[in-house]
Amino acid sequence: MKKRYLLSAVGVMGASVAGYYLKDEKNRNKIKEVSNGVTGKIKGKTDSTFENAGVPDQSSETSDIAQLENSKMVSEGSQFGVQYYNDKKDENKLANQQD
Repeated sequence: MKKRYLLSAVGVMGASVAGYYLKDEKNRNKIKEVSNGVTGKIKGKTDSTFENAGVPDQSSETSDIAQLENSKMVSEGSQFGVQYYNDKKDENKLANQQD
């Protein structure tokens, strides 16, 4: 009997902490991004880093350091990242057509 009360109390405390944490919109957005990333990987969607490589000039301040460095390289004239992206995109198209 005591075990049931203990588990109920732990559940209530967990829900309270989660509610307090999710009260802030910034925290809710973090959770949404993580869950979308996980579900995307499970469903087999492409990685957002790969997709961001196709638009190096549209990076924002919220991007990670690697994306900003790639954007800087492309803006300086490096075409390696763009060529790699185009090659991988073509490979994906061919693989999808064969399926």
